[in-house]
Amino acid sequence: MTDKIINYISETPENTNPAVLHTLLGDLNKQSDWNQNDKTQPDYVKNRPFYTGDLVETEIVPQITVTFSEMAGMMGSTLLESFDAVEGQTYTISWDGTDYVCTCILYNGGQFFGNLGVFGFGDDTGEPFTFVHGEMWEVYTTESETEHVIGITGNVAPIAKIDKKYLPKFSEVLPEPFWEKYPKEKLIEICQEFNNGKVFIYSMANGGASLLLYAFYYDTVGFRFVFTDISEMTMVQGSPGNWTKSSFTYSWT
Repeated sequence: MTDKIINYISETPENTNPAVLHTLLGDLNKQSDWNQNDKTQPDYVKNRPFYTGDLVETEIVPQITVTFSEMAGMMGSTLLESFDAVEGQTYTISWDGTDYVCTCILYNGGQFFGNLGVFGFGDDTGEPFTFVHGEMWEVYTTESETEHVIGITGNVAPIAKIDKKYLPKFSEVLPEPFWEKYPKEKLIEICQEFNNGKVFIYSMANGGASLLLYAFYYDTVGFRFVFTDISEMTMVQGSPGNWTKSSFTYSWT
């Protein structure tokens, strides 16, 4: 998106259409969405140290044999495997080889899965069990068997961590006007580091600061730097001893 803005300004420096630029800036300034994993979208956040992936069916409690005993007129037990359930999310409960899709609900301050009719709290929904979360997950059933094989799966969003070598280096502050103060070799280094993910802040003499949006160098073309603050975008292009500078002031309405 930054490239589109830069190319548009550089190709039409005298006839920039505010309406076109406003549209381009609208995408550039779109609120970033940490959960956006499509890198082609304008709200995609680059260089995240981690991100939440798409939901994946995940084993939460492995298939285990649970021993039951009589509790309050029914058979009950405590799950040794603990997990954090999310209210409103569905889970698949495997009960002696039969799968039941249950939604975690909140009732009287506690989390429940399964058939509340077991306790007489609601309609009989057919599941032969009710899971109740207090300090631990407890499970109750009206069936008389002393052992049941139980497993739980659910859709979990995995946290994908990005290797540190792919993250941007710490930002560097550039003095005004850095393109005139630095030799060609340093300017080439800035372009290389910028394109490898390093963040550069342009410190202006008036006390303000801008973010470097674009840094380009090619032997036959020279340099092009674009930086912006909240009110103005500036482009500097050329080579040492032969620089041109143009600016565009934003009009926020």
